[in-house]
Amino acid sequence: MGISNKAVISVALFALLVAAPIRSGGQQLRAEGADAQGGAEADISNVSEWAGPIKDLIVAAAAAVTAVAAWRGLSVWRKETKGRRSFEVARRLLRNAYQIEAAVRSFRNPLQRASEIEEAHKELGLDESKRQDAFESMRAVLELRWRLVSEAWANFNASAVEARVIWGDEAQGWLTPLSECVKQLWGDVTRWVRLERASRRGGFKENEYHEKMEAIEEVMYDTSGEGRPDMFSQKMAEAIEQLRQKVRGYLE
Repeated sequence: MGISNKAVISVALFALLVAAPIRSGGQQLRAEGADAQGGAEADISNVSEWAGPIKDLIVAAAAAVTAVAAWRGLSVWRKETKGRRSFEVARRLLRNAYQIEAAVRSFRNPLQRASEIEEAHKELGLDESKRQDAFESMRAVLELRWRLVSEAWANFNASAVEARVIWGDEAQGWLTPLSECVKQLWGDVTRWVRLERASRRGGFKENEYHEKMEAIEEVMYDTSGEGRPDMFSQKMAEAIEQLRQKVRGYLE
């Protein structure tokens, strides 16, 4: 807690008030010395008895003023340091959130270019038989795309830990909606893989397969139109906006 200016001034005034008797005592000593030379030596002896303690009080008061000023300066420094730290964590959180948004948008792109497919084949070391398999090729592309999402999410979670250190458990409520979007997307990707493999073994009737796949692909693939985001894109945008509203006070 900071120390007010009034407290510093009060201590200084105390020091001045204590010093006053010394000045008046000196004046009295000079007056009495003019009247009687013999009595001066006795007065000097009396003054010396209380001048020492008063001097110690003045020194202590000056030290107190210095300590109060230092304490106040430390309080201001701590406040400024906490403000800078909050600013950095808030900015990092929001930047990580936008990185997740960009990585998810890239992941959900329904278009797979030939160059991207070839890169996925090489990166994952698919043999020729799997390269000719449409499912395996698509799975390889999605796996490569997910690495960007995973990296962005890891950075976001690291910043989330710092946010909880500064703002406590309250911060968890700001972060959960976006994390839930990433978890939902990953959950549907894994369900898509299982569904495809089960379908190849004849584990589903055709109408059952299409019904399940349609629900999954609504999340896996971006079906947004011009000025009309799909439901999952809207959900992510709302999660990021909620986070932005919570941390913007620390960014101003």
